[in-house]
Amino acid sequence: MMKKFALRPFIGALLSVAAMALSAQPAAAQVGDVGGLDIPDNPTLLGQNPDLRLASAKVGGAIITGTDIERRIALELLGRDEEIAPEEMNQLRVAIRNRLIDELIQIQKATEDDMAVEDERVMQTFNRVAQQNFGQNPNVMDEYLAQFGTSSEALKFKIRAELAWQRLLSRYVSPFVNVSEEEVREIIARQEAAKGQEEYFYGEIALPATPETDQQVRQTAMQIVQAIQQGADFRAIAARRSQISTAANGGDSGWLRLDRIDPVIAEKLRGMQVGQVLGPVEVPGGYSILLLRDKRRVLTTDPRDALLSLAQISAQLPAGLTEESFQAFQADYLGKVRSIRGCGDLDRGGAEFGLNVVRNQEVPARNLPASLQGELLSLSLGQVTRPFPASDNSISVLMLCGRDDPQVAAAPDFDKVLADLEDERIQKRAQAFLRDLRRDAIVTYGSGTELVGG
Repeated sequence: MMKKFALRPFIGALLSVAAMALSAQPAAAQVGDVGGLDIPDNPTLLGQNPDLRLASAKVGGAIITGTDIERRIALELLGRDEEIAPEEMNQLRVAIRNRLIDELIQIQKATEDDMAVEDERVMQTFNRVAQQNFGQNPNVMDEYLAQFGTSSEALKFKIRAELAWQRLLSRYVSPFVNVSEEEVREIIARQEAAKGQEEYFYGEIALPATPETDQQVRQTAMQIVQAIQQGADFRAIAARRSQISTAANGGDSGWLRLDRIDPVIAEKLRGMQVGQVLGPVEVPGGYSILLLRDKRRVLTTDPRDALLSLAQISAQLPAGLTEESFQAFQADYLGKVRSIRGCGDLDRGGAEFGLNVVRNQEVPARNLPASLQGELLSLSLGQVTRPFPASDNSISVLMLCGRDDPQVAAAPDFDKVLADLEDERIQKRAQAFLRDLRRDAIVTYGSGTELVGG
């Protein structure tokens, strides 16, 4: 159980200091020239300051303000080009507030148990995240994050909470998770028995509906599908909107055989292509939106497991192109590409025609966009894909320079199965552990006090 803070002596001391300060105030003086404003000599201030950010919650004396919530929302949405409806934003604020409450509980528990995360450790992680995740020099992160309505402090708080949670799990959860050799071998035997069967990895956004709300929910689902097709983040929407347990994983199902999937959804998945979004799909109790992330056959070779050696050949697009002039530019570019006689001629062709050539020797085919996977796997060495626009205002093709196909289907790996099973059990125990911490923490919302509860 978490320790309760001894607040009464502290509050009493504050009240004593406040009383002394008030007794030391001089008598009210007359107001000087205020430029015609009607201000009495000793005004009585009514109500609350409208510009004061009131606490959204208090956890063990620590305050979560509206500003904290807005900055965390901005941090979570950073880099996501999507519009969020007002009612959805309200739901997001509640979810972020609850997440911040959990994080404060974790930080306070780690501190109470002499596992507080050191400031130096937070800064080390912050510097690494700034460079690896944001591509920024840590010294300019304040300025960079401020552009998006958030701050370095919001990011550091998130980092501190994650590090504190790792320490708590390493003491109170991980040591008590046991997986026997027999359990691992049983899972491997089941996988080998299922050899050749199809498995699907999909995302789902589940929206419950009643007869009264059916049309409204269906319309909402259609709007979500349209937003995803226009580039909105499926996982982010699933985390906010989906009403089933996979929402915690951004809607991801993990690898499942069709016999373990709801028959309505299984039937839809059979006809979907990898990367396809489908919905709204009417299911018992509401609607679902599906995204097929991947599919495979258990313990069989998959062409997408091939390692490809690729060369990207790009040409910068000139400014001011019209549709007609773009077609002419593209035809000229493709003519230059076709004149390159395979991968051994890339340096000569790139230099002669002013093309930019970038090579990568080991690209897993399955890591490529679905639209490129099939095209590349059908090419012979030295052939190129159809052109596509690149993100740096250029046009590109990919030339296939090498391909290493998997020779034998990978057998189940004992250590990997063991690690996966341990991770699964740690996550389940971690959820129960967090529920216990929530139950013992006292959280104040506004003027009332509520137990968080599990």
